[in-house]
Amino acid sequence: MLVKTFLGGKRKGVPGHEEIELALIELYRLTNKSSYLELAEEFINRRGKISNFKIYILNQYLNMGYIIKLAKKKNLEHEKEVKGKDISSIQKSEVAEFVSGLTIKHFIRIIRENFNGNFIQSNKPVRSIFEPVGHAVRAMYLYCGMADLYSETGEDALLKSLRRIWLKMYKARMYITGGIGSERSTEGFRKDFALGNRDSYSETCAAIGNMMWNWRMLQITGNCKYADLIEKLLYNAMLVGQSIDGKKYTYDNPLISHGKDERKEWFLCACCPPNVARTISSLGQCIYSTSEKGIWVHQYIGNAMNINFCSNLIKINQISHFPWKGKVEIHLNLSKSQKFSIFLRIPNWSIDAELKVNGIKHSNGLSKGKYVEILRNWLDNDIILLTFKMKPNLIESDPRIKDNRGRAAISYGPLIYCLEQKDNKKFDIFKTIIPRNQEFIVKFKPELLGGINIITGKNSNNEIFIAIPYFAWSNRGADKMQIWHKSI
Repeated sequence: MLVKTFLGGKRKGVPGHEEIELALIELYRLTNKSSYLELAEEFINRRGKISNFKIYILNQYLNMGYIIKLAKKKNLEHEKEVKGKDISSIQKSEVAEFVSGLTIKHFIRIIRENFNGNFIQSNKPVRSIFEPVGHAVRAMYLYCGMADLYSETGEDALLKSLRRIWLKMYKARMYITGGIGSERSTEGFRKDFALGNRDSYSETCAAIGNMMWNWRMLQITGNCKYADLIEKLLYNAMLVGQSIDGKKYTYDNPLISHGKDERKEWFLCACCPPNVARTISSLGQCIYSTSEKGIWVHQYIGNAMNINFCSNLIKINQISHFPWKGKVEIHLNLSKSQKFSIFLRIPNWSIDAELKVNGIKHSNGLSKGKYVEILRNWLDNDIILLTFKMKPNLIESDPRIKDNRGRAAISYGPLIYCLEQKDNKKFDIFKTIIPRNQEFIVKFKPELLGGINIITGKNSNNEIFIAIPYFAWSNRGADKMQIWHKSI
């Protein structure tokens, strides 16, 4: 029906939320029906080329208003309660909470972003894009679709565009956590270095979409920077979206809180909770991949995996101590000995790396932010031991970010840390100053927040502070929190 209705320009317009393109390309891969690929490509190619765009957008919103009214009339009276609460009151509460944070400037920005095409990434043809714009989740899905299309067609212009967009996002429009979306009103991107902590939206779904895009870029290029960003997103911008007990969620994820932010059991716009569950349950797909040369290890997550490589069944058992310790053991069981390469990621945060195969040290090629290739005749019961040196690090903010000038954040391995007021009752975390020249202490606390590493140090008043992983904040009730701290 989709092909019959839309292919060949029979009906104008583009999908408002760029997900159908991914589904169409996946259908093409499963069925080999070229019409699915052609329609996905047509939808992608239409962006930035819609005539009378402002009238088109106006009609879209008029149609949406009619559909919403019809849905409310037919369904709302039949679904009065969700866990004892009236749906309409929940809706009013969520809408009121969102609108209360908006100013006239925000509403002007919403109108402008919609009518200039930025909001739904229709401001430019996709091959001319050089920066991420508009609604962050929609943008990530569009870039996933472009990457999938490149994987099928090999069109170089698509990949060039994706590389440009990624670099602009990474260098100038992404938070230290990997979160994206610094404009609350549009849930999307602003200009370069407009990364205000108070305005941070960093939607959980945007982090997941970013992981999806980077996985595709990693498969296309084999470049370690995409795997490194997946790891950052996984442990910070995505993981913060679900409480430690798995029962409550966050929709947006601020980098600073004045004690009013709370996790919720559900949202009427319920995209984030199931998206988190889906992502966690499918993490196994992001750990390994294969190429003609051999097996690639992208993420260090405990698992057991069977891989068929060149008619050889290879069983991999990975024992990982991430993210608390930089120690990984990889045990191999082969149905027969075989010569091939294993590519191991050396994380960009690693201070130093040590690699041993069956107790014998390998020193060549251990450059951080790259894959090291180990080519050998692998035998049954071979063991790879990786050790990455981890040390608490005080990261100074880019001075072009106005909110963070003279501030620094604490990291440890793949984790970004924050101060929560509950752990620092003797001083105001918003006023404390953290000296740069000091040795931080890392200690594992099995009884705290499901078992975490805390980092302690001293502020300028010689008072001890405690920092916890950002993903773990707001698990003990609403509280003040801050990632970027004044530093001297």
